Amino acid sequence: RWRELYTESQNKFYDEVKEAIRQSGKNILTTHNRSYPYNNDDYVTFESQPGGQDYFRPSRLAKFYRAYANGRETECVGYRFNQPWDFTTKPLPTLEFEVATAVAHNCAITFVDQPHLKGELDPKPYEVLTEAFKVADILSPHIKGSQPYAEIALLAGDRSGDLLKETQTDFAGAYCILTESHLPFDVLADTQVTKTDLSRFEAI
Repeated sequence: RWRELYTESQNKFYDEVKEAIRQSGKNILTTHNRSYPYNNDDYVTFESQPGGQDYFRPSRLAKFYRAYANGRETECVGYRFNQPWDFTTKPLPTLEFEVATAVAHNCAITFVDQPHLKGELDPKPYEVLTEAFKVADILSPHIKGSQPYAEIALLAGDRSGDLLKETQTDFAGAYCILTESHLPFDVLADTQVTKTDLSRFEAI
């Protein structure tokens, strides 16, 4: 019942936003930083912060939200901080890992930051981020436009999307098992089951 209220409230507000943009005559793309539903989004975005403990999370969420994007662009939002808003900067290898993971899943990636009280940005983190994004320059030409190969489909429910922030869920456990077993799989959105060619999968 909470999810129904959440969906109804968000859709009502988002419809009003879209109508205001339409009346302005401007072509403005919109997305939202949360979870289900995605029907009003021009592209789908998600936060991928592994928090120093769940390094399956960026990959897991990339596949999950890409499934619900259903052909739309998908954007991964990382933190430059080690923990949310602790104002440290992750080591370069960690940032490179997050960039590479997003690009490998055909997602765009950006990193959030917070300015100082005077509105200034610390230049040091951007020197590190500049180096991290070079991984995207290397990988993108080989990945862009590619289609993931999968023999197994892992079914996902978008109503359980909020649970994906936690490591100990059935979906996260199955994702971990399939990944560590090196089995080629992709995520299948429950809302797309009847619209998807399932013949390419050996198992769901």
